Amino acid sequence: MTYLEPTIEKRLQRILPGAMSYVKARGETKLLDLTVGWSAPKTQPSERLLINLKKIIKDHPLTNSIQPDQLIDDLTASFHSPVLAANHQGLDTHPEMVQGLLLFGLPTILGLRKIPIVILATGSAPLNNPTGPGAIMLGRRGCLGQRLMARMFSRSRDGLMAAFAPLITKDLVHNRLTRLKDLTEWTNSEKGLIKVFLEKWLLDPEFLSQNNFANQSAWLAQAFWARHFGRTSQVEQTDQYSQSRPSVPPICHLELEKLVNAILTQDLVDQSSVAYYAMFDPNARNALLVTLAGQRGTWCRELAGSCRFEPNQIKSGQFERCQLYPSRLSHCQINPAQMDTQPAVDLNQSRGTIFFWGVHEGRRFPLALAFKGSTPILKGTHLELPLTPTHILTALAENQIYPGLFLDYLVLASHGVLAHGGTLMTDYLPPILAQAGKILGCSLINEFRPLPVAGLLPIGARGSEGFSAAGALELFGADPWGHGLAQKLANLTINQVWPLTAREWYQEITPVGSRVANWRSGLDGAALELASSQVAWAA
Repeated sequence: MTYLEPTIEKRLQRILPGAMSYVKARGETKLLDLTVGWSAPKTQPSERLLINLKKIIKDHPLTNSIQPDQLIDDLTASFHSPVLAANHQGLDTHPEMVQGLLLFGLPTILGLRKIPIVILATGSAPLNNPTGPGAIMLGRRGCLGQRLMARMFSRSRDGLMAAFAPLITKDLVHNRLTRLKDLTEWTNSEKGLIKVFLEKWLLDPEFLSQNNFANQSAWLAQAFWARHFGRTSQVEQTDQYSQSRPSVPPICHLELEKLVNAILTQDLVDQSSVAYYAMFDPNARNALLVTLAGQRGTWCRELAGSCRFEPNQIKSGQFERCQLYPSRLSHCQINPAQMDTQPAVDLNQSRGTIFFWGVHEGRRFPLALAFKGSTPILKGTHLELPLTPTHILTALAENQIYPGLFLDYLVLASHGVLAHGGTLMTDYLPPILAQAGKILGCSLINEFRPLPVAGLLPIGARGSEGFSAAGALELFGADPWGHGLAQKLANLTINQVWPLTAREWYQEITPVGSRVANWRSGLDGAALELASSQVAWAA
């Protein structure tokens, strides 16, 4: 593994143990081998998931070049779970996301795998989320390594979820062009990047013709591929992928919650489903809420604070087995006193929510578990919802609630698809699925660790403020790459890209006042030294 200053390495090891152990164990692995050679557990996607996925793909206006039947065949035949879980349904301006998508697609770009790239992005992320679904983001730059974001929407839109975001219109783009002068922290070259991005991409008639923000986002992701790897031939083909490999990997850019909602309409009337058991069996639900409280991607202790343990539900600190599910909860050792000792630490600096977010005028708010008499309810600022299948299904249909991340991943995993994506997911997703599987008496993980593709940053940008990971502005502004760049990336090892990755992640997780004195020289030097073997683009 590439040497890191001990204090920096210790910090990264504490916050990102999964990613650090992965780098240490597989540092000499080439990026192409990382994705081609990696295999998920041989899980079989459920028929329920496949039927709903096929319907969503058929209804999506931007996936008409992908035949759902062929895609489903590939999904079931592959040992890979071709799902990159993005943090938002936005403009994909976050460097980790846009570069992660590129790395994940390498085998398809190089013709080694024909499976389309399925992106499931969360529509519940607010527009002012730090990953910038409603902003144009530049990769880190400057001595503090901060990100700069140019808002697409006014502050009045803060908190609005990406799934409910308004269209980006021609007038809005022109308004942002006229206000470039107000971006006082940006250099002239950086403002030039924004100008090109707005004029070339966001004023494209095809972009403006999309009927919602999510489709605009999906169009932009596909345009990125078309720019750098040519356009797929539209010649009629005997099979979806043609006898000669298309030059653009087919992409399904879908909203995660739409797929989960479709599956839940069936799961919540099926008492044998994992989602039904997790939400409506009181023993299982309480065990989940207490055990996972404070863990990333779930909820804080206060929201789960109304969990109630009746005396007849507990014997010697262990839950009785549920009558309907005799094989479940048999090994679940939960002490109700844990509710008072479980740390209320949320690394997302968010309270999380219980199973679903409440939705009010397009903005989300957290829901807590409470009781009215003996009836469990989900209660938030604008909603009081009995926790019953009928009430939940009605609220879903009326967009009063949206699934939270834990429920998203629980549903996907219980139906045979294990999402993977960024570096942080490598650490928080396996433990919560493992613990949930133990509580619910089903295998959700099978020793699975998400592939930390979106956390690796092989593409650097050299601008007036120094060298940093390239964000979407730099990548969209770069010359078309073709397969030469893809092959170059494929031959880099994890160790070769890790210095830049480590520097970016150290800045991400360490406040300015807590960074060691030589943090920049300890990481920046190694990243610059490798610049010639990386792909640098000069701003």
